[in-house]
Amino acid sequence: MASSSTHRASSSTTSISRNYDVFLSFRGGDTRKNFTDHLYTTLTASGIQTFRDDEELEKGGDIASDLLRAIEESRWCLNELVKIIERKSQKESMVLPIFYHVDPSDVRNQRGSFGDALAYHERDANQEKKEMIQKWRIALREAANLSGCHVNDQLKTESLQHWYETEVVKEIVDTIIRRLNHQPLSVGKSIVGIGVHLEKLKSLMNTELNMVSVIGIYGIGGVGKTTIAKAIYNEISHQYDGSSFLINIKERSKGDILQLQQELLHGILRGKFFKINNVNEGNSMIKRCLRSNRVLVIFDDVDELKQLEYLAEEKDWFHAKSTIIITSRDKHVLAQYGVDIPYEVSKLNKEEAIELFSLWAFKQNRPQEVYKNLSYNIIDYADGLPLALKVLGASLFGKKISNWESALCKLKIIPHMEIHNVLRISFDGLDDIEKGIFLDIACFFKGDDRDFVSRILGPHAEHAITTLDDRCLITVSKNMLDMHDLIQQMGWEIIRQECPEDPGRRSRLWDSNANDVLIRNKGTRAIEGLFLDRCKFNPLQITTESFKEMNRLRLLNIHNPREDQLFLKDHLPRDFEFSSYELTYLHWDGYPLESLPMNFHAKNLVQLVLRGSNIKQVWRGNKLHDKLRVIDLSYSFHLIGIPDFSSVPNLEILILIGCTMHGCVNLELLPRNIYKLKHLQILSCNGCSKLERFPEIKGNMRKLRVLDLSGTAIMDLPSSITHLNGLQTLLLQECSKLHKIPIHICHLSSLEVLDLGHCNIMEGGIPSDICHLSSLQKLNLERGHFSSIPTTINQLSSLEVLNLSHCNNLEQITELPSCLRLLDAHGSNRTSSRAPFLPLHSLVNCFRWAQDWKHTSFRDSSYHGKGTCIVLPGSDGIPEWILNRGDNFSSVIELPQNWHQNNEFLGFAICCVYVPLSDESEDIPEKESAHGPENESDNKSEDESTHSWENERDDKSVAESFHKNEHKHTHSCRLECFLGALGDSFDFQFVDRPGFQSTCFCYKEDKGEDNESVSGQTWVVCYSKAAIPEMFHSYQLTDILARFHIYSEKALKVKECGVRLIYSQDLQQSHEDADVRICRACRQDGTLRRKCCFKGSDMNEVPIIGNPLELDSLCLRDCKNLTSLPSSIFGFKSLATLSCSGCSQLESIPEILQDMESLRKLSLSGTAIKEIPSSIQRLRGLQYLLLSNCKNLVNLPESICNLTSLKFLIVESCPSFKKLPDNLGRLQSLLHLSVGPLDSMNFQLPSLSGLCSLRQLELQACNIREIPSEICYLSSLGREFRRSVRTFFAESNGIPEWISHQKSGFKITMKLPWSWYENDDFLGFVLCSLYVPLEIETKTHRIFSCILNFGDDSDSFLFDDLRLEQICECCYYEDASNQGLLVYYSKSDIPEKFHSNEWRTLNASFNVYFGIKPVKAARCGFHFLYAHDYEQNNLTMVQGSSSSHVDLGGHRSAVQDTNGTHSQRSCDTRSTVEDTNTDLERHCDGTTLIDGIGVDAQDHEMDHMHRWLELLCKFVHWICCTRH
Repeated sequence: MASSSTHRASSSTTSISRNYDVFLSFRGGDTRKNFTDHLYTTLTASGIQTFRDDEELEKGGDIASDLLRAIEESRWCLNELVKIIERKSQKESMVLPIFYHVDPSDVRNQRGSFGDALAYHERDANQEKKEMIQKWRIALREAANLSGCHVNDQLKTESLQHWYETEVVKEIVDTIIRRLNHQPLSVGKSIVGIGVHLEKLKSLMNTELNMVSVIGIYGIGGVGKTTIAKAIYNEISHQYDGSSFLINIKERSKGDILQLQQELLHGILRGKFFKINNVNEGNSMIKRCLRSNRVLVIFDDVDELKQLEYLAEEKDWFHAKSTIIITSRDKHVLAQYGVDIPYEVSKLNKEEAIELFSLWAFKQNRPQEVYKNLSYNIIDYADGLPLALKVLGASLFGKKISNWESALCKLKIIPHMEIHNVLRISFDGLDDIEKGIFLDIACFFKGDDRDFVSRILGPHAEHAITTLDDRCLITVSKNMLDMHDLIQQMGWEIIRQECPEDPGRRSRLWDSNANDVLIRNKGTRAIEGLFLDRCKFNPLQITTESFKEMNRLRLLNIHNPREDQLFLKDHLPRDFEFSSYELTYLHWDGYPLESLPMNFHAKNLVQLVLRGSNIKQVWRGNKLHDKLRVIDLSYSFHLIGIPDFSSVPNLEILILIGCTMHGCVNLELLPRNIYKLKHLQILSCNGCSKLERFPEIKGNMRKLRVLDLSGTAIMDLPSSITHLNGLQTLLLQECSKLHKIPIHICHLSSLEVLDLGHCNIMEGGIPSDICHLSSLQKLNLERGHFSSIPTTINQLSSLEVLNLSHCNNLEQITELPSCLRLLDAHGSNRTSSRAPFLPLHSLVNCFRWAQDWKHTSFRDSSYHGKGTCIVLPGSDGIPEWILNRGDNFSSVIELPQNWHQNNEFLGFAICCVYVPLSDESEDIPEKESAHGPENESDNKSEDESTHSWENERDDKSVAESFHKNEHKHTHSCRLECFLGALGDSFDFQFVDRPGFQSTCFCYKEDKGEDNESVSGQTWVVCYSKAAIPEMFHSYQLTDILARFHIYSEKALKVKECGVRLIYSQDLQQSHEDADVRICRACRQDGTLRRKCCFKGSDMNEVPIIGNPLELDSLCLRDCKNLTSLPSSIFGFKSLATLSCSGCSQLESIPEILQDMESLRKLSLSGTAIKEIPSSIQRLRGLQYLLLSNCKNLVNLPESICNLTSLKFLIVESCPSFKKLPDNLGRLQSLLHLSVGPLDSMNFQLPSLSGLCSLRQLELQACNIREIPSEICYLSSLGREFRRSVRTFFAESNGIPEWISHQKSGFKITMKLPWSWYENDDFLGFVLCSLYVPLEIETKTHRIFSCILNFGDDSDSFLFDDLRLEQICECCYYEDASNQGLLVYYSKSDIPEKFHSNEWRTLNASFNVYFGIKPVKAARCGFHFLYAHDYEQNNLTMVQGSSSSHVDLGGHRSAVQDTNGTHSQRSCDTRSTVEDTNTDLERHCDGTTLIDGIGVDAQDHEMDHMHRWLELLCKFVHWICCTRH
């Protein structure tokens, strides 16, 4: 084995006093004088300093045959290998294994002579030697997994088909030279988060493809692009024929290009030097060399394409499978070069930022406690930028708290110059226009809509914004502009440096500086923009002098973010004037004058916003304002007229928005020539309560997209409204005089949103022609007075949202359109219930095709998820067609077989009813709390916080003016359904989490006089089977589970819920009452369609059944007088389910005379049956055989073992039962076997070794004398269902003594073994908890809970919350006072992200829930499981007394008392030690641990599930013996 390193090579036999490149590690005289000598000679001849152990070893031995002696005698051997592997893991060395006539798989698996030798060596080894052998095993395995050379009998290597050893040696030497020539680049110290980037990059790179791969790494300055590029170079450069890293191309390309070419050639030619005389010669040589070698080239910091012109102008220069990596701040440059894989370097997350800052500020990975708050303030300031965290941390290292506080104050004013200068590099590369627009965004428009900013900043802005985005100075997400906080501060600093002493001489002013300049009249012509937040600064007096010198002012914004302060008026003199001719944006909330000044220069004005102003007329005279695009005069109470539209020919948005109380009440008419505004996109007259008529549209206003007439006195719309053929949104909310939908709007083919909420729409007021609105997506008819809606509404093929909430006269929902995602009819408390509110046939279109996951909202309501959401009044409860119902908040239903291929099966409907709590102190489950989680806002999406149509539109330029046109509710009701599926193997699969939210005032907790209260409501979700992801088709799903939760300001709870499978025939109206006579249990079985139900009948015999051959379900449940079944019953060829449960007089079933394939489920639970006929083997398709509570049943026939399809066999609570069939192991399809509780002392469990499919075995406190050892080989147990092996027990003596670590209380801490995640000997652990029943306990239902988390402090990481319901009833009814749970937790169940020695401290916290109330466990414990315990067969058993104990092998561990100081109960194989009120603990192996510190046991190979099953067998046996 060759280990190449720049460090000093180490040997256990030789003291080496010089540096070597290669340490040649070998074994055996059979290679010393041939292959090893040839390799050594070639390495030294190539100039590589090589060390080899020259001390002679025993000659002539074959490696395999002499390995045992080598292990015993060699002073180098495997200890040296361990050292080599350790150096590799520490990145100190590269290792190249050579398997000379040795099979790597033998080394990897340690079989053959390797395994024999190691096993021999383990005999009688002490603990120290065992630990060393384990290290040998790990080192051998890791060495065999490395990529190396396998020289076999044909003298071939794995990578090349060489036939001569000299060729093999040459290939090895070339590999070493290639690796040595690529010495690791320095990435600096204290690097955090680099591993994540490397893994992502390597996953994106596909070096197997026969093509050149070009990767572009981009991001803002200081984010770590160069560091990541160096790290990836160090990781992969050795895989290429040549490699080169050219740093800082941007600066170096300005100087000596020839030097860059020389460096590139030196790298790709493995260190060879070629003299080149000029750039063109170098260009030709580079091109030639790149084409002939597979190379890795990294160009660092490229910002112009021409910088690569003489280095690698095109990727076509490169050989196939070469890789080019370019780092840049400019995405456009990467796109120009033809980057295949762009990779943006994101900022550090909070945890990474804390760690990086702490490493530089404190030389540790967490802040010191006294500096914690200051540290977090600085970390927030750095906003995840590695450069800032490093620089600031280093600058504060060792400083006093006062220095930190001073530095933090300074940072708020002036940035750290080292950070500023790095970030400014990108700014300095911009042209003047781009610089100006960047500064405008940094100072004024961060967080604003892109279209809004582009409109204001002029025609160059759109291109400049794209450039800024390309250069990572800004980001554009959802059309909103954003930038890193430090980039913004860099822009602020550039403005400050324009004139540090005098803000009046800076180009842009905001906040305090703007306020000072205005009130002190210090403005100058340098000022281009001034923004002032009136909530923070309110200048008492603004005069003409304030703006007199600002003759270059472009942007003026004096705004009130709060609407309730819009009307704070400034005091302006009547002769107030603007002196600037450059004004493009004027926003002045509360503008006090009645019009704009006479000398107002509006030639360049683009946007005019005068909200809450005192204005009556915008301007006097008839001036042309051809650049003006937006006028917003909202809340201007005194407005008596709007501008002559001929003066604003390019107007796009006109907003006269107000509200019902205060709007523009004096505006009675709109200008008749409004149609001349050809560019108008938005017209809002919201709240203009005197506006009664909308003018005729004499022209074609094609660009008008939004018309808002809400809160007006409009009674109808003119027929010419049809000329608005581009109209997309029409808002008529709260138009109280509107009694019907104007017929003419039904011809607006582009209309997408129609809002008629709170209008007085009467019966017949919805025209049937509404079906012509082919583009309509959202329709609001809230608080209408109609009793029905036209059936043609089902033809609205694009309709997604229909709001019918609080329509109190509405009697029934008609057939719904196919694309509907949300129907909100809550609060419609109808007075009549003659017909079902939501008949099943109305849903015929909701199951036609898949509805992908989507967030849909409108006004007060929103829905996220798949399928169709329907909210109904709760007066009728769950719709009667929902057959499977439950009283709690969860429901399960069985899916039909081959559900995804069944064309008749369409999907399912889930439903819940939620009602107000009669007493708000009433107990409800934690997750169903009326008020939800502590921080519910964290779970909301952006759209859930606001529900207006304008926030959802793609055209943000239209939407940005309407952010205020929405109800500001702080209350809401949110419903969620956790939707999952169960499979045959008991594995649970998450399917979806649909949710409905409403901010309707009726959910508000404190009611006003006019505020209606919400009564019970019903939530239904229609889920098409096509919406179930295709990935689940390969799973054998058997059941759908729905669990409901509700979060609301008003105290609500889920009253009941249900689910129903939907078939095509169900949606026909004639089938409404098809299931009236079928019992509830049969209704729940939605998989069967032709049912015959006689539940509870007093019949003595089964009557004649019509068409029995078509029957697929026969229900005879609870027929108490039924004594026999007809012999013909097993001739019903289609019968799939036969249920006789509860037939207490039924003593036998008839012989089965012919094979029957269809019967899948046979339930005989609760019958008086004594035996099962041997002919049961003829039920070839039987999958479920249920025999619970059969008091007379003694045994099962051997023939039952021929049921090859049987999956579930349940024999529970059968007190006379004595024997299972001997050949039970032949049931190879059996998934679930449940037996017990049994009272027979002679019961023996047969061999289970053939049960290859068994997933769950339940032995419920059975009095089993002996469990066969074959159970240990059932590898299927637990394979697909975590923690499938568990036992509930009743034991008066407390926790079993073989649980090696025990303590009082409900918390315990474990210290996992070193390298537990790769230690094959360590299998997992057993958890055990014990509780003492409460005296007031009245509930039999209980759940054991165990929360597991890693970590030593409050920041620990939760990785599981284990909850198991007690299923062994005998434990509950036993006289024993203590009861508890024992459960196995495999190490494979621990998520891979915790697989490191950093995660060894494991905390377990136990509780027991009686109903929904938690009770702390009285005692708990754990026990580590190791394979060698089973392998060495050291399990001993002492039976027959209360002092019995089991020695299952003790293992050293650390146990910490998290409850304080408690009595510790421990066990020792020789004596029991009770040590109370001390931190000293004694354990089963006799080791002593103080203060929670111990030595970890090491590992051996063995399958961990087998080990656990052996322990389970012993444990159950032990319980049985101690109880009898």
